[in-house]
Amino acid sequence: MNPQQRGTFRAIAAATLFAVAGGLAHAAEEVKIGFLVKQPEEPWFQDEWKFADQAAKEKGFKLVKIGVPSGGEVLTAIDNLGAQHAQGFVICVPDVKLGPAVVAKARQNNLKLMTVDDRLVDGGGKPIEAVPHMGISATRIGEQVGEAIAQEMKKRGWNPAEVGAIRIAYDQLPTARERTDGAVAALAKAGFAAAPDPEAERRRQADLLPCKRIGEPEAVAHTALFLASDEARFINAADILIDGGRSQLDHA
Repeated sequence: MNPQQRGTFRAIAAATLFAVAGGLAHAAEEVKIGFLVKQPEEPWFQDEWKFADQAAKEKGFKLVKIGVPSGGEVLTAIDNLGAQHAQGFVICVPDVKLGPAVVAKARQNNLKLMTVDDRLVDGGGKPIEAVPHMGISATRIGEQVGEAIAQEMKKRGWNPAEVGAIRIAYDQLPTARERTDGAVAALAKAGFAAAPDPEAERRRQADLLPCKRIGEPEAVAHTALFLASDEARFINAADILIDGGRSQLDHA
């Protein structure tokens, strides 16, 4: 992990927990804050927990780390924090549509609530503005992916008109969609032919193909691929495991 990434994780974990714990400084009892994440085994969340631990030591509160890979475990964890007399929690949910249930459960247990990374949405799919949130610029991350692919193509002398770009994403998750849409925008700026309106194309293909494609097969001489996250995985035709932080360009 480079210094910029470490700084980002420190900012996310520390600033978020400072905001919650700072509002509870008047409490006589030990301040206890939960940090619930959807994929505790992944490096991204391990780093967030690491810097949250640092924040807890610096600010003098107890951090309770809980993995919540499913909706049921989210609600159970919130009840658990209530039973421990915690004052609040920070969460990255496994499904943003759990928003109303998470808010209700936090209120039921008299817990303050803040989200990181993925924002809670209401029944209509709109962000729940009443819940404080500290996120990431997923669109900008995606743009950097697209720019890196474009630079590598240029270095190899590839004509954008002969390169097919494959977008693999999970559109139900806003941050995943924003990241891959950012990469698409950067590739278009670098010379790719204009793609159909993303939303219209998404609706048309949603039930047909898991992989979305820019360009027609008969016009493709090379392939570039980008995924929704660094933790995403796929196996190519040569059975080479490739992760979301690297392009198929690395294996061309």
